[in-house]
Amino acid sequence: MLQPKINSQQDIGLVRNGNMLLYTEKQLDEAWRFDCKKRSQRGTNWLPREQYRDIFEAVLDMQIEDLNPTVQALLQDVDIAIPKEMMDSIQDAIDIDLDHD
Repeated sequence: MLQPKINSQQDIGLVRNGNMLLYTEKQLDEAWRFDCKKRSQRGTNWLPREQYRDIFEAVLDMQIEDLNPTVQALLQDVDIAIPKEMMDSIQDAIDIDLDHD
């Protein structure tokens, strides 16, 4: 499981098997607001931000482990939305990290 590591008041790091993926509180807020907007459009209740964070981190964990089909299933099962551009940038960061290994 991912272990949060705080690098500053604004950055959160997720560490998995010696690899770290950073995201900022601003990125989390952007993703959460995106999810809230989608929920409002469907007439469903918003998730509390901290509950969204837990799911967001689980998605990042699976993305790091290259479990893309599982990520897509989780996003549907737990019914959360993460902006595609954000998921693409996360994958780019993972790919860059793998290129350096």
